[in-house]
Order: sequence, then C-alpha cells, then structure tokens
Amino acid sequence: MGTFSSGMALYDPATESFTNFPGGGGHPGPGVAAIQSAADGMWVTSSQGGLYRVVGRRFENVTVPPLQPVLGFGLTGLDVTERELWVGSTQHGLALQDRTTGIWRHLRVDPDDPESLPSDYITFIHRDNQGRVWVGSRAGLALHKGNGRFTVFKPRPDQGSVEANYLTCITEDLGGTLWIGAASGLYRFDPNTGIFDHFVHDPEKPGTPVLGPVLSIHADRSGIIWAGSWHTGLNKYDPGSSKFEVLLHDPDDPRSLDESAIGSVFEDSRGILWVGTGPRTPTGRGGAINRQKPGEKGFDRIHFSGGDEGRVRTVYCMVEDRKGDLW
Repeated sequence: MGTFSSGMALYDPATESFTNFPGGGGHPGPGVAAIQSAADGMWVTSSQGGLYRVVGRRFENVTVPPLQPVLGFGLTGLDVTERELWVGSTQHGLALQDRTTGIWRHLRVDPDDPESLPSDYITFIHRDNQGRVWVGSRAGLALHKGNGRFTVFKPRPDQGSVEANYLTCITEDLGGTLWIGAASGLYRFDPNTGIFDHFVHDPEKPGTPVLGPVLSIHADRSGIIWAGSWHTGLNKYDPGSSKFEVLLHDPDDPRSLDESAIGSVFEDSRGILWVGTGPRTPTGRGGAINRQKPGEKGFDRIHFSGGDEGRVRTVYCMVEDRKGDLW
C-alpha cells in the first residue's frame, strides 16, 4: 500500500505482518500516488521518486523521458496494459508510451485546442470496461479519442474556480456508470449522455451524504459505492435505496473506523473491504488499515508494524497482488 509520506508497505493477510519499504534507497517515495498490478509486475508512481516496476520485492526505476526533467513535480495517475503505459503528473500533463515500439508521447493542455487536455495537473487515469481511457484533472474529465485527442467534460463549465471542476478519484459500477470524487464532493457521470449528477448534503433529508473533498472511491461487487472524505469519514451509498450512510470514528466503539480521515478504499478478491486512513493533524495517530469482512458491520483495525509503528502516515492507495498480499 502506498502512503503519503512514508513510502510503501506490504501486508500479508495470512501472517498479519507488514514489510515496510520507506521512501528512498531504491524504493518509491516518500509519497506514493498510484499502484497497479499488471502482467509484468506491480507499477508504482511516486510524488518524488518517479515511476517504478516491482517484480517480487525488487524495485526497478523506470525512465519516463517526457517527464524526466521535471520529476520533482511528482507523478500521479497510472494505467498499464500490454500495449500502453500512461503516466500522469502534477504540473506537466501526461506521458503515453506505445509499449510495442517503446515510443513516448507528451500530451499537454493547449488553450487554443479544445481537443487537448483540460489541465496539465492530472489526478487519475482510468480504463473503463470498454477499454476507453478517462483522465481526471484539476479542470475536468477527458475521454481519450485516440491519437492524443480528447473530449472534455466539466461538471460545472460555467464556473471558473479551481474547486468547481477539480476531480480527485474515480470508480466504475457494474452498469458502466462512473462515480467521481471531487474537491466539491461526489459526482455520478453517465458516459452515454455526458451528464453529471452532484450529490450534496441536505440537512432536511436523512440519507444524504456528508462529504468534504472526496479522496477515494470504490464500487464493490454488490453495487455499493464507498466514498472516502478527508473530513467526514466514509460514505456508503446503496443504489437500491438511493440513500447514504456515514461511517465515522467512534471513540466508544472499537469496531468503528480508527480515524474519520479516509485516504483509500479497496476491495480484494475475497470481497473484503479495506479502508486506509490517516491523521487529520500532524500530531494525530499514525494511520492504519481497517478491514471489513463480507457480511460484517464493523471493522478490524490493523496498525502498522515491523519497526515503523510510530511514523505518521496516510494510506493513499492499495492493490492486491497475485499471492493475495496487499501493496
């Protein structure tokens, strides 16, 4: 699993043990932005260390020529297939490699070209169940049409503020609808119509979400949408009832989340839900992962171990490898 400031950790559910890979010394970090499991290993983007491929427990730093001179700005989104490698950055757009030829392209915003990226600040890259690539940014959503051209969608095209169209994370439900976290909360996006629905809190209506900026989102195998916010816990949306349930840390309930600051949500191959947290203040607890098994209501809190227990960190991303371990 990737953390905000402390590199990576590997968790073995069978032995309930951690192996820590702090940033530096040939490991990604200190901040890990995205992890993806692929046929040729685990791929990782880092806020300072660049792009890595992990095979077994061997880390290989991969050169990204279009972005190499500016890696200090940080890499973000990631998508890997046998034929393509997509890498996003926080300041300099996208790098796209044709893996059959090894040739890289550099894709950036062009204010005079409506088919370019909406922003050079990339937040996520998502390949949907039809193989289409969606790119999130600080200025909206972009669908890749091929040959480096995009169709751009903005939740609030009439508003020029950064927060209005600042998208942070994405997931896809069983019907192909995209659910997108944003600085302004949660959106449901219909790829067929290009329409965004914005979910907001209404104090007069029970069952509406309580959302700050959404940093993580996941659609599970039963259709439930889980949206993690940095300020207001984990929002659970049931499409059947169209209602939200808000899950928070409760100091009197040991089966509640260990923190209400949510950094990541992930479901493994066994249907277990994992929720990564972090302290809302630098002096808070060190963050943890919370496990909810299928059919259960509460969470098991699993704190980091392996000689690195006291370090404050936020779990930003998780993925399962072929052995069933969590990275």
